[in-house]
Amino acid sequence: GIWGQLSKVSETSFRKDFGLTSDKDSETEKALKHAVAYGMPAKKVETVVSFWAGIKHFTRDEFRCPCGKCGGFPVEPKEELVKIADEMREYFGSAVIIVPPDGHSGGSGVRCQSYNDSLSGSASNSRHIQGKAIDFSAPGVSASKIETYLNNLKNSGKIRYWYKISSGSYHMDIN
Repeated sequence: GIWGQLSKVSETSFRKDFGLTSDKDSETEKALKHAVAYGMPAKKVETVVSFWAGIKHFTRDEFRCPCGKCGGFPVEPKEELVKIADEMREYFGSAVIIVPPDGHSGGSGVRCQSYNDSLSGSASNSRHIQGKAIDFSAPGVSASKIETYLNNLKNSGKIRYWYKISSGSYHMDIN
């Protein structure tokens, strides 16, 4: 019964997902009543995410902001970044996992500014906010193999830089 931030985010997401271009309450109410009575209409697929069809080893949700307030995608993860991560999984022959900043929940692909600002030690202009960075691990792959691969990506200009976050976890971002 309380109209708060989560309600606003949900309403904005509903409008966007189902093509409502107006923020008139009457149009939103009519669409919500229809969704309750007849089910949700098919979501419009944005062309921005069309490259996902060619990604073998990841889903879009793995890159979601874990804050629970922004709808998960304040920006889309950049195609180049996702393709590099996908190639890593192929090369290592092992799972490459988008790891959460706290090591427990959510992922650290895309972040909204608010969530990024809540993380201790995170840069206020983090590339995660632009969809250009991921934190990942590759369980079962040696640190030397991961670091050699990342150095090769850096030297070839495919990534901007990388660093080791902790034992088995790494950060990388693209230009």
